[in-house]
Amino acid sequence: MPKAKIKRLYLIPILSKGLDVLELLEQVHGPISLEDVYKKTSISKTSVYRILKTLVHRGYVAQTQNGQYRLVARPRRLCFGLAVQSADLPFSQAVSRSVTAAAAAAGIELLLLDNRFDTETAVRNAEEFAEKRVEQFCNTGTQVTSRRTITDRNLKFCPTVSITKFNLTCIFNH
Repeated sequence: MPKAKIKRLYLIPILSKGLDVLELLEQVHGPISLEDVYKKTSISKTSVYRILKTLVHRGYVAQTQNGQYRLVARPRRLCFGLAVQSADLPFSQAVSRSVTAAAAAAGIELLLLDNRFDTETAVRNAEEFAEKRVEQFCNTGTQVTSRRTITDRNLKFCPTVSITKFNLTCIFNH
């Protein structure tokens, strides 16, 4: 009798488990404890914990104050742009570190650029933000003329925040 051919499935086991957790969260329509996810999926508690923490970090799941988990509506990942006056300045470095950490913690994509003390570079950076379709960007250290240039070039896709010599100016270009 000939051997039956075994069909190979090229699956990634931990990804399948992660999807099982997401599908369970979708079915329960509300918060659920780690213990309940573990019981209902038969996935090891350690794996459930790591999957849930990863999903929280990536913004697919939220953890409630009492430690339960719920699915989060995510139409798309937010993107924020930051163009610092110069990456060589200690202030710019500190702002960059802080915004990078906050964006990572919130699951927000960050596009970080350097204006290099140059108005034209700042305008090119703003154009790159427009090309990448960031929801909002912060342009530090550019002068009013570059803000006008940015507005004049019809980069009206998002709110613009510009910081010049400790003054914060917001331009909403909708």
